[in-house]
Amino acid sequence: MSVWCFHSFKQKWDVVTRLTQPRRHHGMCVFGNSFYLIGGFGRYRTILKSFEQYDVKTDEWTTLPPLLTRVTSPGVTVHEQKIYVVQTSIQCYDVRTKMWTVIELCPSLCAEFKHLLCGDTLTVGGSIYVCNAYGPHFTILDTTADDFNAGDVYFFPNAHGKAVVMNEKLYRDGGVTCNKLECYDPAKKKFEIVGTRDHYIQRNKLLVLPYYPNFR
Repeated sequence: MSVWCFHSFKQKWDVVTRLTQPRRHHGMCVFGNSFYLIGGFGRYRTILKSFEQYDVKTDEWTTLPPLLTRVTSPGVTVHEQKIYVVQTSIQCYDVRTKMWTVIELCPSLCAEFKHLLCGDTLTVGGSIYVCNAYGPHFTILDTTADDFNAGDVYFFPNAHGKAVVMNEKLYRDGGVTCNKLECYDPAKKKFEIVGTRDHYIQRNKLLVLPYYPNFR
């Protein structure tokens, strides 16, 4: 199971390393010079608790303290040196102390997350946005509040697809249900359609890339 890297200047793909064990339907995030692999299915469909770090500069794998609860296809995001793993509960890994904790949720959010199929999980400001993978709603969890549960559930009027953060705003694609790209501005608490496509797509990804002028 290889890890490939695309060199944007060389315009070529290279194999940089191999996974230490077979893994699929896992969570993944990037922090500093490393990416992290979280849970997923291993050999013989065993659900994993393992948590691994790959440093792209040193080309080294590190086995980190395992998850407190096994997960597959979790939502994962990073905020202030903490990695949040969201599924039916929220597990939080502190990069500084290298310790896991479980964030206790109120009964209403426990019920919400019990039936939630996590899609993209993103951070805007001090809040975590957990999008439903196959529905229009998303849950906001405020990490700066005294009560972590002080979040709200919102509904995108149109978009049900993938999401991405740019300029402190949440953008979500329409997926298979519509051809619109929708934006949510947390500062104004306002939804806006910012673009449309000529066709519908599914199983896509959204990615934000910096724009560099061509000086040639």
